[in-house]
Amino acid sequence: KSEMVTRQVVTQSFLGNEQKMDQTIGMTYRYDVENVVPDGTAAIKVTYEALKMTMDLPTGKVDYDSKNPPAEIPATAKGVAAMLGQSFKMEMNSQGTVTKVEGLAAVMERVFSQLNLADPAAKAMVDDMLKKQFGDDAMVGTMQNMMATYPEEAVRVGDTWTTKANV
Repeated sequence: KSEMVTRQVVTQSFLGNEQKMDQTIGMTYRYDVENVVPDGTAAIKVTYEALKMTMDLPTGKVDYDSKNPPAEIPATAKGVAAMLGQSFKMEMNSQGTVTKVEGLAAVMERVFSQLNLADPAAKAMVDDMLKKQFGDDAMVGTMQNMMATYPEEAVRVGDTWTTKANV
């Protein structure tokens, strides 16, 4: 398992009015190794095991935590909530380099379907953003940032270690 937390603080000026958005999204991934070939390349199933989102917007605060879900999922959190339990495939070589990610198109279709966007321009913008952030190619880099965590010394069964990357 690994957890990635992303925080964005965005300040926009629109028609002379400044608006601020503070957003934190946390994702917990579960990794299930499905196969390892003789050269050490591993086929791994990656599943969104837990998701959390907090947004502080001019219109109010939104909180969603899949470990403690609200009775009704806020509209702005439905896309994130749709990722829960969804999986994609990842390949990693014996040195820990992520070489391939595939299967996110189906996950993003599920997310997109939950957003219920009526405006064609908004649909196109969100679709483009999802592809850039969660497309197979983009996720190779994201997964690599979380996978390059091997310590320099030999690892034994039961060993643990912590690394941190600021992106």
